[in-house]
Amino acid sequence: ENHVIPTLDELGSSKSVLAGGLPVGERALAFIIQAESNAAADAMIRQLPMWSLITWEVKPLQSFAARAAIERGTVEHLKGMLAE
Repeated sequence: ENHVIPTLDELGSSKSVLAGGLPVGERALAFIIQAESNAAADAMIRQLPMWSLITWEVKPLQSFAARAAIERGTVEHLKGMLAE
C-alpha cells in the first residue's frame, strides 16, 4: 500500500517514463525512461517508493542512429586495414 501503489502511480504519471508496464503474471516492472545521464536515471529510480524493496536491473540503451554510426566507422576501419 505504501510502496507498490505509489510507485506505480509515479511511473504512470512521470513524463520521463516513455513506456512501461508489468509483465503479466510476474511480480516485476519494466519501463523505459529518458534521462540526461546514468546518474540522472539512478537518481530517478532511487526516489521511487519501491526502490529499497526490490533488486533493480538497469540497462542503458544507445539510439539506433548512434550505433549505426559506430558500426559504419568500424567497417571503414576494417576495410582500410584489409586494403593495406
